[in-house]
Amino acid sequence: VISNITAARAQKVIIIPSGLSEKVEVGDSMASVTYLKSMGNYVAMLLYNFNTNTVIAQYDELSTLMTASVRKDAIQQAQEYQKNNVSSRIVVEAISATDKTVTVLMRRTKYLLDRPVEEVKLNLFISYVIEYGSFRVTKLEVNDEK
Repeated sequence: VISNITAARAQKVIIIPSGLSEKVEVGDSMASVTYLKSMGNYVAMLLYNFNTNTVIAQYDELSTLMTASVRKDAIQQAQEYQKNNVSSRIVVEAISATDKTVTVLMRRTKYLLDRPVEEVKLNLFISYVIEYGSFRVTKLEVNDEK
């Protein structure tokens, strides 16, 4: 019994996103609100804060958090952004988290060939599950207000 306790204490855990400034808790199928909000910000930044040189790598990183049904659409979207020289910048205004959804309210400016072409307020709804301590995106929905 003592060896099991020692092994558990020696276990190294890497939490994404890195650089968290507050305490977070993640278990087999649960996570603290602080962790969920951090993940919401992380997902929003990967989705909407990119340029044509970084979009593929960012969406590739994001795809590691997604279930298979969401991953394919995200990668196709990244390829379209790159092909059409689209860049994007966001300012996150608020983040909230419930049992199965993280909501991110943000302002997004979309650029085409480095010129601003659209500014909108977005509500990003991230449906998720916690599987064995990992945050997994099961669905992404966006509502915009021009």
